[in-house]
Amino acid sequence: MKLNSTQRQLVDLLCEHAPIALLVNLLLPILACIPLVHEVPASVLLFWCGAVAAVALARFFLLWSYQDFGFSDGEEKYSKWGYTYLGCTVLQGMAWGIGAVVLLSYTTGFNQTLVLLLIAGIGAGAIPLLGALLSAYTAFLLPTTVPVIIWMLSEGVTHYWVLAGIGSVFTWVCFLGAKRFNDILTKTISTGVKAELVDELNITNEELEDSIKVQQQVEKELRDRAKLEQVITTLSAGFVRLSCDEIENGVDRALAKLGSFAQADRCYIYLFGEEDGGSVVHQWYTPEAGARDDTDFSQLKYTMSLVKRSRTFGVESISQIPVEATAEQEMFKRNKLKSWYCVPLVMDGETRGFLSFDALENEVKLSDEVIGLLRVAGTTLVNALERKRVEGLMQHQAYHDPLTSLPNRRLFMEHIDRTYEECRRRKGKAAVLFLDIDYFKTVNDTLGHDSGDVLLKEIATRLKEGLRGQDIASRLGGDEFVVLLTDVSQDSVDPTQSTLSLAQRVQSILSEPYFINGQTIKVTVSMGVALFPARDTTAANVITHADAAMYKAKKTGRNAIQFFERDTQRKARMHLKTQEDLRDALEQNQFIFFAQSQVNSHRDIVTEELLLRWKSPQGVVKPSDFIHLAEDTGLITEIDDWVLNAACETIRQQKAIDHEQNITYAINVSTTQFQKKGFEANVAKALESAGLNGGFLELEVTEELFKKDQEVMARRMRRLKSLGVRIAVDDFGIGYSSLAFLKHLPIDKIKIDRSFVQGIEKDSENTAIVEAMLSIAQHFELEVVAEGVENNVQLEFLKSHGVGLFQGHLFGEPRPIEFNEPIHYTAAVGDYVLA
Repeated sequence: MKLNSTQRQLVDLLCEHAPIALLVNLLLPILACIPLVHEVPASVLLFWCGAVAAVALARFFLLWSYQDFGFSDGEEKYSKWGYTYLGCTVLQGMAWGIGAVVLLSYTTGFNQTLVLLLIAGIGAGAIPLLGALLSAYTAFLLPTTVPVIIWMLSEGVTHYWVLAGIGSVFTWVCFLGAKRFNDILTKTISTGVKAELVDELNITNEELEDSIKVQQQVEKELRDRAKLEQVITTLSAGFVRLSCDEIENGVDRALAKLGSFAQADRCYIYLFGEEDGGSVVHQWYTPEAGARDDTDFSQLKYTMSLVKRSRTFGVESISQIPVEATAEQEMFKRNKLKSWYCVPLVMDGETRGFLSFDALENEVKLSDEVIGLLRVAGTTLVNALERKRVEGLMQHQAYHDPLTSLPNRRLFMEHIDRTYEECRRRKGKAAVLFLDIDYFKTVNDTLGHDSGDVLLKEIATRLKEGLRGQDIASRLGGDEFVVLLTDVSQDSVDPTQSTLSLAQRVQSILSEPYFINGQTIKVTVSMGVALFPARDTTAANVITHADAAMYKAKKTGRNAIQFFERDTQRKARMHLKTQEDLRDALEQNQFIFFAQSQVNSHRDIVTEELLLRWKSPQGVVKPSDFIHLAEDTGLITEIDDWVLNAACETIRQQKAIDHEQNITYAINVSTTQFQKKGFEANVAKALESAGLNGGFLELEVTEELFKKDQEVMARRMRRLKSLGVRIAVDDFGIGYSSLAFLKHLPIDKIKIDRSFVQGIEKDSENTAIVEAMLSIAQHFELEVVAEGVENNVQLEFLKSHGVGLFQGHLFGEPRPIEFNEPIHYTAAVGDYVLA
């Protein structure tokens, strides 16, 4: 390791910075441990701090020994010292890099971001401390950043891959920065040596001034690049911790920084549309320049051809535009541009648009190196915007019906709550209209479900366009819609008469003919109306009252409007009759199971879902037609207990028929049952009574459960899993909007609700939501079942996106278990449906 005099002076600079480097390596780990102490075990933090400190002290004493003794006369002795110092520097980098990987495996959220920022800061901050000797900085940088990059790649999640890519670019940029820093120091020292020789060698002052100018230009380039690197580092770390609502402002701030750095007067993001066009989605500009009005870039064929091939189009002046790019020349003149740059925005290998810079005051030249860094920054921005889009879709889906985009029950109830309080405050009146399409099943049966869906969409459109501006329509499911009339109180008109007029208007609008798939369809509507506030009425039961009135309208001959009337005696009799019938069903063993298979990609049965049915004297009734009655009468607990014990006995019988089958059996568990004290003991007792291993039983719960105390739910689930029982989340994506439960609760499987699967082959929004769900499931290592698979197109799409299990009519209808007599379905049983 033989060095010349200039290089020896560079090593002397390392010695000067040794105390600062030691102080940084001692203080930073301690400061970083403060927020990490709640997630990372204390023993891990102490070991990491100790390792960093120990290696830092060793490097400090090596530099101190060099400064003390010099080793100037012994090349062999200095060479041994140099290799020892480089080895310690490698160990210092490994202490940071491997330590960061360990900390990342323990941390989440803010603390994970903190660790990434710490490594980025250490990597960049070491340039002035170690950059004097490029080999020393390289020996520190690579062990510091490469382990973190490898860890992010191994996580197998898209946003970690993006961060890994950014980290790789950041490492390369830091190395280039250190190299430039080293070059500057080398030139500076060389310049100093030359200055001492001016008199001896008779060098002119002009030559010396030229050298100084070169040095100043190099320093400016270094400062500019460091500034841009800082901007990119801030973007990379900042967007990771931004919430969905904060991304828009974050992008605007980022454009301001990038535009200022590029000395541009405007900086904007243009995203391509589904066809040839597109739009400017974010724009920054100086007050003098103003916003860019000319945003139609579809005619710029030359530029768009380059950008769509992920190549940058940039010209310092109009003279650099190729002769064949006449549209670009006209655009330059029309917008009075001096310079223009278009940097492609690439995500997942596809160009999504471009990041553009307009210079109106002065000509601007951006180097290839700077443009490369701007591409990295642009990728960060487009990834953030895509995250916002996907999260926005999922948020919209949480509050809106996927077919009609009308508010769902959850959002509708929030509107009712607010309207109820407002009416009470101002002593006004509001109303709910409960609409049911008469004989809608006939439309589905004769024209097909696709035509039925189109009809529902048309009805939703008419409701949105026909209502007053302040009124709200919602689809509850199937062919049931509700409308909230937020104000029916007028000085000159009775609220009941005002509501009737509005209801008749809605009925008239919906009764006009529909033209669907070449067919003319006419439908009628049965409508129930409930005014509120009223005596003994709450916001929660307004819909129930309107629903009861709607059933009365159907019984009077359909195509009618019926106001809710209190008939407590009739309702009490009906509740009593229902309770007696359900209790008889329990005592007379009228409940049975139907089985529907969950299959893998080879169509092998993996799980059988046991579906409850009531075999009443009038026919087989589905749970949707009696469970809510059981909940009202309090019999749901007994029914739930029957389901659990009967399911275990059914599994035992099925295993006895085929000893070698390895099929799991799933049952639905209500939120009420799961929360019941001693539920885990009941499960254990049922398994023991049937002589079953818990691994054959799977419990399906809904997201509604996770609104409760998640700590209690987690303990309960862990006790169940200790029995071997599996836990699945049914109807995933349409209930509780927070996904935190996936992280904290021991869940094995999620079932994507059929509303997302149906139409997935032609609905880009459903496709995006399903892909987001699969990404979430992959991250948490969960099995995924797609419900409602009805055709091979859906099946192949789901297979190609990594879904492993499927359930739906494509693989067979639900079938009775050990049932010999004919089965006759009925939509409801007599008066068992409350009016």
